[in-house]
Amino acid sequence: MTADTKTLAEWAVHERRYLHQYPELSGQEYQTAAHIRSRLQEWQLELLTCPAPSVVGLLRGTDGKKTIALRADIDALPVNEEGDKPYLSKHPGIAHVCGHDGHTAILLAAAKWLAEHRAEVAPNVLFLFQSSEEILPSGAQALVRHGVLEQVDAVFGLHLWQPLEKGKIGISNGAMMASSDDVRIVITGRGGHGSMPHETIDPIYVAGQVIAAVQGIVSRRINPVEPAVISICRWRRARPTTSFRTRLCSTGRCVPSPSRPDSCWPVS
Repeated sequence: MTADTKTLAEWAVHERRYLHQYPELSGQEYQTAAHIRSRLQEWQLELLTCPAPSVVGLLRGTDGKKTIALRADIDALPVNEEGDKPYLSKHPGIAHVCGHDGHTAILLAAAKWLAEHRAEVAPNVLFLFQSSEEILPSGAQALVRHGVLEQVDAVFGLHLWQPLEKGKIGISNGAMMASSDDVRIVITGRGGHGSMPHETIDPIYVAGQVIAAVQGIVSRRINPVEPAVISICRWRRARPTTSFRTRLCSTGRCVPSPSRPDSCWPVS
């Protein structure tokens, strides 16, 4: 049994560093899910059926009149981790660089604590370990469609935030995290030789104009009091030296406003 919160915190750090070494991409988190299930079973928590590889555990409260859900995401990103820490990713090209290993460890620590003190827990508690947060459609959609929230009175989640001082918790009234939209643009030109650009349609030049122009969406199409950002995160040529096609990958983040509750982005 965990003696105190300091011991529990040390346990969570160890758990997070283990998870950090074995990251898995969205929809492929089967090793992570197996680890989570083994922990929940160790603490004699029920495992409910749900779309794999997500995991849902249940602690039945002493009265069960209310049900709350605690949620964490479990997937990693296709990023090659660098550095010299002893718990670096052991999966080349995949890393927990968005903190989902921390989210998972925190939720496991909460499940461990509540399981050890179940006699003091009045409501039912669902533990939602959600797959595929980083892609669309999200694993959350599959869980909702499966009906895991039908009897839930409230859901609580969190996200690690580097600028926040250690030991502090940030709470916001209203929306806390922005929505995300992915955009992929393919620009097709006409090939030719670099010494005769006048005979080509250069997609690299066009892409440069696009990168500059899309920033005008935020500065000229979005209300200045509404938070929004567009970032071009990848620029890739189809082939070296003689390419006539290039790809741009972008992400847009925004907080829906009362005037546009379903979407932040003008489409015309």
